[in-house]
Amino acid sequence: FAPHAMHGFRDRLRAMQHLLGELNDISVQQRLLQELGQDKDLARPVASARMRLAARERRLTGAIPQTCLMLESHPPHWRRAAERARE
Repeated sequence: FAPHAMHGFRDRLRAMQHLLGELNDISVQQRLLQELGQDKDLARPVASARMRLAARERRLTGAIPQTCLMLESHPPHWRRAAERARE
């Protein structure tokens, strides 16, 4: 495949991977904070951190439909290359 043909797809795929990676990081952080929250001395800072993570998770989750749409709307570069080869 010509590298330039893959740039748009690669960039959109990278955006999706970044989004999913961020959501995974939040999931791991939430689990760790849940364990730390068992310590009464840490309960307040843990609750605050969990609220910030929940807000971030909502923003990222809200971005999923648009990110999926962008990825799905990019015509596959391998089909375009095949069509050009047939011309």
